[in-house]
Amino acid sequence: MIHNAPIKKLTHGRFSIEGYSRAAVQTYWRVPELKLGFDLGAQPWSFMGTPTWFISHTHMDHLVALPVYVARRRMMKMEPPVIHLPEAAVEPTAPEAPVETEPVAAPVEEPVVPVAEPVVSPEAAAADTMAAAEAIVAEYQPGDLIWIHDYHLIPLALAAAAGRRPPCSC
Repeated sequence: MIHNAPIKKLTHGRFSIEGYSRAAVQTYWRVPELKLGFDLGAQPWSFMGTPTWFISHTHMDHLVALPVYVARRRMMKMEPPVIHLPEAAVEPTAPEAPVETEPVAAPVEEPVVPVAEPVVSPEAAAADTMAAAEAIVAEYQPGDLIWIHDYHLIPLALAAAAGRRPPCSC
């Protein structure tokens, strides 16, 4: 197997999480037992068989390898993947989207599923983070694993680890 991107692995029970994340550089994770992936900031060769992906948001470090993944699957004559994108990102990737310059590759023809991405104020996001931290603190049992997927939720991890609400400035 070609090792073209770093991969960390964590196993808990019958599931494992594989991937890597470095803020503002690249984020990509998958749960191979569920055949699901989250974000494509890079595309390790070993992730080619993962047919369903959820893109959390459209920052480049979470999305830039999407065209590479789609092109590689097509080149290898694999079934088209199902990509779940934030709703605002669907139109620019749709096959009928206007192209102003000569395309380098064929437009995306794979199933693209819009996922509504609400517009949230910083205050509402902080309130949601506090509510999530409270719920985690209330339900957490020794040995449980909490997966914090992106730097936006670091205050949640800190608050949950301390057993208290995060600061309002999160």
